[in-house]
Amino acid sequence: MNLTNYYDMLVRHDWYYTYSDDHRYYLRGRDKEIELLKIAGELGKEYKDLYDSFHHYYFKETVWSEDSYPKRPTNA
Repeated sequence: MNLTNYYDMLVRHDWYYTYSDDHRYYLRGRDKEIELLKIAGELGKEYKDLYDSFHHYYFKETVWSEDSYPKRPTNA
């Protein structure tokens, strides 16, 4: 898997699954997050840094802006 594919997975991930009232959505989101973290752990620092940038974007205390949205990798 290249970094661009991983980026696409992060874009599609439901970052707010923990707030779901439906346990099925919670479990699906949790399993996906475990998968994303496993991939980052196996493929190295670039992947972990990209995961961290998405996590920071969705859970930081400041207001979202397009400038702070993680940039799509240009190298595959």
